[in-house]
Amino acid sequence: MEFKNLSVVLQGPVVPLGSGERFDTADNIKKIREIFGGCEIVLATWENSDLRGIEVDRLLLLKDPGASLFIDGKGKLNNINRMIHSAKMGVAAATKPFVLKIRTDLMPMSADFIKIWERLAVSPREFGIFKRQVMAYPIYSLLFEMADGQKMRKPFHVSDWAFFGLAEDIERLFDVPLVDEPVYSDYFNANKSDAFDVHSDVKCQYDPEQYLIYMALKKAHPGIPEFKDKHDYRREVQHVSDVATFHNFLFADVEMWGLRHNKKEYDRPIWKYDPVCFPGLIGFGKCMRYRRKMGLKFYYRDLIYSAVRDFFNERKFRKFWKGEWHDFFK
Repeated sequence: MEFKNLSVVLQGPVVPLGSGERFDTADNIKKIREIFGGCEIVLATWENSDLRGIEVDRLLLLKDPGASLFIDGKGKLNNINRMIHSAKMGVAAATKPFVLKIRTDLMPMSADFIKIWERLAVSPREFGIFKRQVMAYPIYSLLFEMADGQKMRKPFHVSDWAFFGLAEDIERLFDVPLVDEPVYSDYFNANKSDAFDVHSDVKCQYDPEQYLIYMALKKAHPGIPEFKDKHDYRREVQHVSDVATFHNFLFADVEMWGLRHNKKEYDRPIWKYDPVCFPGLIGFGKCMRYRRKMGLKFYYRDLIYSAVRDFFNERKFRKFWKGEWHDFFK
């Protein structure tokens, strides 16, 4: 791919000069110019941001849609409308045929992930949203979470941290309505549920990742089963989720993406992540196995490579968590 055909869309808050973070937004933009020479850079952020040192091709200073509290007793805000609005507007402003959409706290260190997409991305055959599969990030792309020996299924849970693909497909992904706040974030305070929930203190109707993918799929296929809320584990919902997820998305491991995170806690080996999430993460290995199961294009060398990676990651994970690992692999 010639990088003159690529738009890199940065969405989210600006990390200003002198912030003390691992890198600021100006540094990130310089790195993007270095890695993807000749690309278009779009920054979609908020009004009154500190723009010192920032030089981009297209700058969007958006009105903040706001956020609502969504975790009992922790004062944490649900930024779902901020994510949707900034990504939607940023991608719409891009003018090139290919788009890399990343958060402002992610810095590309390599362009090698594009070769993976060029080699493996195919047109979806079932429950298609896109013209060609979109490449997705593995962290918080989940089939399930697990705690106390119980699984909590996670239908439609594809990470929103980074996407790469055809511009028209990335635009279609984010062409969904904003949620109705505070009703959305307060959903399980108003609608009590006895279903098992790994994060029972999180009261929003869906995880943000679930809302985005489900709404994009529902727009393309209005007749799919209703996904009522994050506790809706019905078999027909799970079936549509599995088929739609692996037909529409191509997943690569963190190292294959080559993105550096501004928060050090996320910039470490995948097996050191939250143990509740690790067993259900959708990485390159799970992606290849599901592609084979669903009759999608795959190569045996990828199956072998990913199986070796998964084997060593799981062993490291078990060793890292010592006596706790058995609770997650019963």
